[in-house]
Amino acid sequence: MTKWLPPLRSILPAEHGSWFMLGFPLVLGLLLRPSLAGLCLGLAALAFFLSRPPLRRLLQGQRDPAQILALQRPELRERLEARRARRQAEVLLERE
Repeated sequence: MTKWLPPLRSILPAEHGSWFMLGFPLVLGLLLRPSLAGLCLGLAALAFFLSRPPLRRLLQGQRDPAQILALQRPELRERLEARRARRQAEVLLERE
C-alpha cells in the first residue's frame, strides 16, 4: 500500500466463487471460439465486476479505509487537504 492508494484487497471483490463464475465461462469461451467481440465482452464484464465493491461503498456512504487512515494521521491529512484545495482552485480557474 502506498500513501495515496488504498490496499488492493479493498478494491478487489473478496468472494472467491465469483471470480470462478466470471472467469471460467469467459476463458472457456475465448479458448473455444476466440473473437474480438468475445474479448470486448470479457473486458466489459471484468470492468463491471471490479467496479462493484467501490460502487457499493460509494452508494452506501462508506468511506475508503485509506481515507480514514489519512484523516487520522496529521501529515497525511495536511496533504489530503492541500490536494482538495488545489482541485477547488483548478475548478475555479476553469470557470473563469
